[in-house]
Amino acid sequence: MVQIRKMLEMKRDEVGLRVVAEQRCLALLQTRLEQVERDDSLLAYEVTLKRVDAQRVASVREVLPRYSDVGRLFGELGAYRQRHGIVATAWTAVWYDPEHRENGVDGEATFTTEDRLPEDGEEVLGDKSAWKWTLMILQPEWVTEERFGGCSTPSDRRRPYPRSPG
Repeated sequence: MVQIRKMLEMKRDEVGLRVVAEQRCLALLQTRLEQVERDDSLLAYEVTLKRVDAQRVASVREVLPRYSDVGRLFGELGAYRQRHGIVATAWTAVWYDPEHRENGVDGEATFTTEDRLPEDGEEVLGDKSAWKWTLMILQPEWVTEERFGGCSTPSDRRRPYPRSPG
């Protein structure tokens, strides 16, 4: 009888925590609805938080004269992809500088793939297929952890990535 009581209390506590988290999410959504009613310009932003599985990534990183020079890095990646017959899924530019710069920008061109990434005469620092990557996207100031952090849940919806013209 004691074991059953303890199990039921644990389950009650677990459900209680979920209820509190959902109430917090509900309050955040209500706040967001009120903001939308006050300021239609907020509708220009859409925020989605989701976890994704580890992905194999090919990349080229360099300090570039200007942001627009990332196209050359994408050209290098595209040539590598073609040489090895790799199917690229998502192409992304990643910027590492903590603030906007006019020149000397630390940038990286990447693509994800399910294919094996063969070496191409370049130095390879470990098995890149085992690396864990995080993509950070600059959000508007009103998108904060306090406002939306409690509302993130894993997403099982899968959308195919757009194909690159390269």
